[in-house]
Amino acid sequence: MINKIKCSLWLSLLAITMQANPVKLYGIPLSEVKKQVNGRWELVSAQNFEEELEYEGTYITFAGDNYIWTDAGESEEGALNWRKEDSGEGYEAWLMDVFYEENPSYPLEIEGDTLYIQDFTESGYKYLLIRRK
Repeated sequence: MINKIKCSLWLSLLAITMQANPVKLYGIPLSEVKKQVNGRWELVSAQNFEEELEYEGTYITFAGDNYIWTDAGESEEGALNWRKEDSGEGYEAWLMDVFYEENPSYPLEIEGDTLYIQDFTESGYKYLLIRRK
């Protein structure tokens, strides 16, 4: 019994140490932000204080200063228009126009293959994306 407890405890500690540490994407150079977010991501959900939205089959590919938004098999390209602004949360963030030009957002953090993007408007959605190949 004690060996089972020790083994279980050891496996729990191993799982904790193997978890990815979050990488904050604000307060760092834009070149580093681009390096972290470049690639293909699946948009999974968005939530704020009032609601949670779920997405299916929606992908965003970040490529430096541009993106490709793919939904239901149709793609739309656009410019991210990166710019640094005060987030209102006590730090500067790199705003981009990936969702809507009039509703900028900024990459908040990456944890493993999960990217969080924060809406910079009154709606305040926090988007969850998963890295895909």
